Amino acid sequence: MKLQNTVRMFFSRLLFIIFMLFTRLSTITAQELWLSGGAGIGLTPGDFSGVSLLNVDGTVGLGLRGIFSIDLRSDIEITYAGYIPSAAAADQLSWIHGLQFAFLSGYDFRPGNSFILTPRIGIGEQLLFAVSPSEPSPRFGTQLIAQAGLNADYIVNENWTAGVNGAYKLFAEQNEFYHGAVLKLVFSFKTAELNKKPADLQEPEKDDTPAEQITADMLVPLRGLSDVLIYENDKRTTIILLNSFPADTAVFTEKAGSYLDVIGDYISETAAEMISFYGYVADTQDGNSESDIELSHARADAVRNWLELNGYLTSQNTVHSEGRGCSRPIGDDSTEEGRALNRRVEIVIDK
Repeated sequence: MKLQNTVRMFFSRLLFIIFMLFTRLSTITAQELWLSGGAGIGLTPGDFSGVSLLNVDGTVGLGLRGIFSIDLRSDIEITYAGYIPSAAAADQLSWIHGLQFAFLSGYDFRPGNSFILTPRIGIGEQLLFAVSPSEPSPRFGTQLIAQAGLNADYIVNENWTAGVNGAYKLFAEQNEFYHGAVLKLVFSFKTAELNKKPADLQEPEKDDTPAEQITADMLVPLRGLSDVLIYENDKRTTIILLNSFPADTAVFTEKAGSYLDVIGDYISETAAEMISFYGYVADTQDGNSESDIELSHARADAVRNWLELNGYLTSQNTVHSEGRGCSRPIGDDSTEEGRALNRRVEIVIDK
């Protein structure tokens, strides 16, 4: 019993430490804060009295996504589990209530632009309240929990996801172990953006600020070109070089290269605080693949490196490059013209 209490105390302290690290991450590296809620059913073979239980779960969770600027996520979940004893145990137990606290971590895989698959593992603790028809007051107990599962989410829009969560759970109580599985329907909502990726490209905005007030004259050589798009306001300029790479290569075309001196001069004269480069590829494989991400990142780096080697980027600038695969297509990937438009680099200049 003494050993059991020591183990339980260890895990309780470990959960507290993890919680503190979780909250610390929100101010250091995480990009988004999500709130989730869901409900489901499950089965626990073996229980408080040795009979199988049907459990009905309701969960609320708070999650951080984009930790360390990758698709790593961490979640804290609080779950109410109502365990319904079988008929064989009705004379011993009428109901068992469980309150679970768990910390989980996982990685978001994106097979295409509409779905997210997230394998997750975690640890936690459950407080149990067993109600017996023969006893006037409930019995109390605690269990340590280890769990692993998979989330399958459909992206409704940039702020909402809906999906299912399946999890296998192992419960440890005194010297006994129980295991079970639960399946839930879960909805998640993005409540805040924290340390967002530098100059993450949003829908480009235009405003009514006169062009001459935005150092516009320097971009005159690029205005009106069919393969260059420019969006700007007084704080941000976005320059999109369309059809800037041949298929399956990270070597930009000679025509795209002829625009870089103009862009470099503009960066230098505007004293830009942040310059971000986002590379893209055409979708020829029905969704992002690892090779798509690598190629798009290489394209972003190609433009960045050219500007850096030619002295347009200095230590005074904060620079970020990223590959975004075939996401956010501009053209129709079913046509050669559309695929050419999607082989592009976007340069976001924050002043």
